Amino acid sequence: MKPLTLLGIVLLFFGFIIVIISVLSLSFQPNQEGSSSFAGCIIIFFIPICFGSSNFSPTILEVLAVGTLMVFVAFFFFVLYINKRAVEEFR
Repeated sequence: MKPLTLLGIVLLFFGFIIVIISVLSLSFQPNQEGSSSFAGCIIIFFIPICFGSSNFSPTILEVLAVGTLMVFVAFFFFVLYINKRAVEEFR
């Protein structure tokens, strides 16, 4: 198996483990007075999809969407740069 494929599989596995641990830790806590909120953002192709629940959700989601899009664009240009270097070395 190629090293990057293995790295991708390991990162996906750890991502699922982190989500499962966080959900389980919240479910075993005693019921407390107060509020809790969550927010998340995923990218499908080049479109960020953000979700969450709190009074500040619109603001948080806007920041998450812009931040996620910026990370995606930076990663995209990084991959283009690496690809360009690989093609130049191949020649």
